[in-house]
Amino acid sequence: PSGWPPKDVWPGTGIFQKPLEQGRDILSLMLNNLALQGLDISTRKGALAAIEALDRAIAHITTAQAKLGALENRFTHNLNNLSSAIRHSATAYGRVIDTDFAKASTALARQKILQQASSDMLVKANDNQRLVLQLLEVM
Repeated sequence: PSGWPPKDVWPGTGIFQKPLEQGRDILSLMLNNLALQGLDISTRKGALAAIEALDRAIAHITTAQAKLGALENRFTHNLNNLSSAIRHSATAYGRVIDTDFAKASTALARQKILQQASSDMLVKANDNQRLVLQLLEVM
């Protein structure tokens, strides 16, 4: 039949481009787009033409389903890929925070050790002065 392939779909997608007009239902729009309206099966020639039109319509629908399935697979793959990237980013961020905390903890421990060492050195220096004074008094 004339009008094949349908003119009001995006090329290669099988998706309707035009919105439904008021008073038209989706079934009549699909039948019109698939060139299935007006088929005459009262004669052998008309029945054979109808079978050919149905075969083309089925092939068109199958192709559209395959393309939509492929599109869905790409979306699913991208969704899984992005989810994985989010998980990896969160893990890396956690490691950075842990590293920063470890660095800060190490610096604090170093500071405490230096403070304790300087306190111990002051105590020892004071003890040394006291010993020197005691030795001088004894002499």
